Amino acid sequence: MEMVCFLPGRSLIPDTTASARISACLSDISLWMRAHQLKLNPSKTELLVIPATARNLGVTMDNELSFFPHVANVARSCRFLLYNIRRIRPFLSIQAAQVLVQSLVISRLDYCNSLLAGLPLNAIRPLQMIQNAAARLVFNQPKFSHTTPLLRSLHWLPVAARIRFKTLMLAYKAKNGPAPSYLSDLITSRTAPRCLRSSSIARLPFYPSTTENPRFITDPPPPEVLDKPSIYSIREILYSRCQGPTLKNLIDWEGYCPEEHSWVPRQDVLDLALLKEFHLNHPDRPAPSCSWRRG
Repeated sequence: MEMVCFLPGRSLIPDTTASARISACLSDISLWMRAHQLKLNPSKTELLVIPATARNLGVTMDNELSFFPHVANVARSCRFLLYNIRRIRPFLSIQAAQVLVQSLVISRLDYCNSLLAGLPLNAIRPLQMIQNAAARLVFNQPKFSHTTPLLRSLHWLPVAARIRFKTLMLAYKAKNGPAPSYLSDLITSRTAPRCLRSSSIARLPFYPSTTENPRFITDPPPPEVLDKPSIYSIREILYSRCQGPTLKNLIDWEGYCPEEHSWVPRQDVLDLALLKEFHLNHPDRPAPSCSWRRG
């Protein structure tokens, strides 16, 4: 087995115990394979050294997914770019410096920054320091000048807000279609088995805080659509009752979930055919001639 390393300008200190550990590991593997009727071919066996970090599409992945090496690499490259831009800053206007910094530095801060979502603030602090230094460079301000008004005038979100904005934008696109299919397929719309407050239809009744009788609660009004045209209609009249001097009918509304029923005063039900059919099928229920009152 032969290993070749290229380390220009550095010295390699040999590890005398590495070969012994590798030989012992290969011996254990050979014994295990022999016990399971397998054959190890040493001439074709290769060892793969897995490092602590790996670079994929410009992102440095570490074995703990802490992304500290990636943040350090991005901060290092951005500092080098800011150093070069600072050397020519006296010859640039504010607009030219802003375009140059946004294209070379801010673009690196935004690249794959959604992977940093959920990291603590101390992990992304080096990136925020780079953004602050970039804002000072655009306006040619001193090193310790306040950066909040500079970022506000440049319309730059802080690094933590940029990460959150990127994540929310990806989620919105994945849900509404513009995102690639491999992201949209991961999103499944949640359908609740009951009416919730987050629904676009006002299904929850409004109860007044004060009434003549605290034990008396008015019935909810018919449902109304909040984010689409009002297209509901009466599907069926289910019940009738006298509440005080008012005759009310229980209405099943067309176009809503099955539990979308409400009590409506008799004079508000304009479909006379449905009223006539209901009273013919339910002669025992209160009719328009009802005169029942509470005692």
